[in-house]
Amino acid sequence: MRPLSGGMVNQVLYVAFDRDPARAVLKVQPDPAEAARRYFPPEYVNLRHLRAHDFPVPEPYFLHEADSAMPFDVLAMEFWDAVNLGHARLTRREMDRLEREMAETLLALHAHHRDTYGAVDADPGNPSWADEFARRVRPRFESIRGKISAHTARQIDAILDRFDVIFADAGPPTLVHGDIWATNIMLEQRADGWHLRGFVDPGALYADVEYELAYLQVFNSAGAAFFEAYTARRPTRAGYPLRRAAYWLNTMIIHVDHFGDAHYRQNTVHLAEQLAAALGL
Repeated sequence: MRPLSGGMVNQVLYVAFDRDPARAVLKVQPDPAEAARRYFPPEYVNLRHLRAHDFPVPEPYFLHEADSAMPFDVLAMEFWDAVNLGHARLTRREMDRLEREMAETLLALHAHHRDTYGAVDADPGNPSWADEFARRVRPRFESIRGKISAHTARQIDAILDRFDVIFADAGPPTLVHGDIWATNIMLEQRADGWHLRGFVDPGALYADVEYELAYLQVFNSAGAAFFEAYTARRPTRAGYPLRRAAYWLNTMIIHVDHFGDAHYRQNTVHLAEQLAAALGL
């Protein structure tokens, strides 16, 4: 057993056994401060759901939910002999090819729809994307209210109240991975260089597909080659930049909540100002 890189919130371990499956990844949630968030039960469900839709994520082996014998959650899953994009060194040609592979894989995922938005196991789900997204943003925002200025907090309150306007043109409920950035993009090396192996750490849900596209851009996880290949078959809708800013604001709020860095707080202020100006607030 040895630690693996990653695990920005929880601990990630590599485990080798003397019998099949021989190797596995264990994700462990040992921090009592994070235990209430219960990351692993939904991740287990998400992995199974995505695999059922032929999306390349690791096979989940088992989920242990905290009990008196072992008072923390553990998720065991398939080990991939792969590296994440943040650790690989790609030529420009390899990167362009990888982005086209990502576009093809996500176009296939985004072909799956249902009638309502929300978690993959939500029953019946939410008929309104504006309501569903606001429901997700508000608790995170309340948890950081004391970490930002009163002015910015008032702006975000007003922006949340206008989600019905921002997301009036919502796309159909689309299956998305929900957390694609460099560390969650896994690569394998073949004779001709790096190729996409798959994705890890899904925050899967049925959302407006722009939720996924905006997240790919907030940390520059996908560039021109990806969007050229993707939008050739699924163009973005008019008004996307405004909606993208709202998605980015949510991402910054989450990162302020988790990490508290001044960089994320500054981005939160900037995006709140940008959205408030666009909405005439």
